[in-house]
Amino acid sequence: MAIPNRGEIAAEIPSAYDNDLGVELDAQTALSLARAATVALLNLSPLSHREIVAALKEELVRLRSQDDGHATTAADLVAQYLPDAA
Repeated sequence: MAIPNRGEIAAEIPSAYDNDLGVELDAQTALSLARAATVALLNLSPLSHREIVAALKEELVRLRSQDDGHATTAADLVAQYLPDAA
């Protein structure tokens, strides 16, 4: 499966929306890929599950220590992958 390059996708976006919509699409794409990668790693093997869980728990601690609204929201979203750490 060929992955389209950003130029091909951007050509389909009206120029009036290039900045805001382009950034939003980039963010949504990155989040979707990150979620898919996390789920794949969690299901790959017991070792990968243990390692990704440990990394996500460290990220939760880091996010919660920032004490701001965006970090708290991000921590809540990360915690969805770790029901025991929420």
